[in-house]
Amino acid sequence: MMYGYRLPSRFSHRAARPSISEYRGDYPMNPEEMEKAIVRNLSEKTGRSIEEWFEVLNDTELSEKQELREYLKKVHSVGHFQAQTIVKYYLLD
Repeated sequence: MMYGYRLPSRFSHRAARPSISEYRGDYPMNPEEMEKAIVRNLSEKTGRSIEEWFEVLNDTELSEKQELREYLKKVHSVGHFQAQTIVKYYLLD
């Protein structure tokens, strides 16, 4: 109660929001599914496949994970999670 005034119960101070399941379906993706989706959609979203991104990274003198990720983000305007996924698979290769 604020300043002696109480809102009637039929008024809500919060707008009704859809549940998480309405946004994501019945369950959210786990990290492995998310990575697979990122790799699967790279060509559509960035114009290059993961193999083409590996070639781009091979042409740099960079070797550290953070440097590679920042390079993709700043020079090629790749999103954070896309860059992170590309670098992860690049370093595993």
